[in-house]
Amino acid sequence: MSGKKIALAAGVVVVGAVIAAAIYLFQARDAHQQADEFLQHTIAKMGTTRYDSAQRSLNGSLTIKHLTVTPAGGGKPYKIRELVVHRYDEQNAIPHFADIQAKGIEIDMTQAPDPRAQLFLAMMGYQSLSADMALDYEYKPKAKTVSLRVREAVKDMADFEVSMDLNNISIETAMFTYPLIEIKQLKMSYRDRSLINRIVKVAAAQAGTSEAVVVTKLKADIDNKIAQNTEPLRTMVLTQVKKLLDTRGSLTLSMTPHQPVRISDLQGIAPSQLAERLNINVYSD
Repeated sequence: MSGKKIALAAGVVVVGAVIAAAIYLFQARDAHQQADEFLQHTIAKMGTTRYDSAQRSLNGSLTIKHLTVTPAGGGKPYKIRELVVHRYDEQNAIPHFADIQAKGIEIDMTQAPDPRAQLFLAMMGYQSLSADMALDYEYKPKAKTVSLRVREAVKDMADFEVSMDLNNISIETAMFTYPLIEIKQLKMSYRDRSLINRIVKVAAAQAGTSEAVVVTKLKADIDNKIAQNTEPLRTMVLTQVKKLLDTRGSLTLSMTPHQPVRISDLQGIAPSQLAERLNINVYSD
């Protein structure tokens, strides 16, 4: 290869590297600007925030790393290892959509406001908690519908999930018009990740007995309540809670009415009719 060709090739490489560096710096600056605006619009309302870095992916997601939030009015800061904003509506005072993940949330439970809660958590071995959370939300003002899904996984404790679809809702006036809101579906689930084991262990230590005895007594108490109960819905819940004590798995409550049900139509309704109207199902595995 001639000297001119080598020089030309080297020049192309250098120019490409300069362009790539310029693009990277622009994206980094843009990501930090987006991060600042997002935090100011959301989390900054709860206190002061700071973070180490911000990045944007090719699909447009914004990642904020090592975020620290110090609550307004004092209190110990909590940390989020990574906050990923897939999409978020900053155009409306009340956002119309959001898809956000928070990974590695660290919370010092010794700072819980209730001393009794601090003590109980400490007895179960929870001086601090590490959790991941996800929020997926969409509001369509013209259709007057809301879809919401919240997931939280707390290490060495449990996973929680809530999802719902609502009709005939205007979030700007929901507090005043909630009787007119229609339930399309609602689902709540719990998956145990050692919380039940810890509660049983504490109960056994306090009673001076074995964990097996505690579980046997709890199940007997549930059987007594079932025997004295006349409501099918309550029986369904108690039966599945008893099963959960054995499986240490999950417990789910779902409402899937055949047609959306207006909240005002549920006022004063008997539990048995409520279960039928909302098509309530409770199950564990």
